Amino acid sequence: MQPVSSAALSGIQAAAIRHDIGAHDVANVNTQGFEERRPHQVEASPAGTRISHVSRRPAAATGYSNTSLVEEMTEMTTNRNSLAANANVLRKQNEMLGEAIDLLA
Repeated sequence: MQPVSSAALSGIQAAAIRHDIGAHDVANVNTQGFEERRPHQVEASPAGTRISHVSRRPAAATGYSNTSLVEEMTEMTTNRNSLAANANVLRKQNEMLGEAIDLLA
């Protein structure tokens, strides 16, 4: 696999995991005793990114989740933009490979 495509694919996977975690937190915002989860994204060699682990933030003193809906929606918007950017990288690489093949033919 090309380094560009592996970096883009790992970015897509990381954004999807972050999105799933955020959706889970939002879905359980009113669940008593729910512990919010926070993904930790790190650089992966030789190119790319990955989610290293997920930490938990304990429920607030009220017993309910301390999930901030504003933070979660901001994170989901960032994830959407990351998915779109990485998909564009893959599309452009595909176009360039197609043109290189056309030049060789």
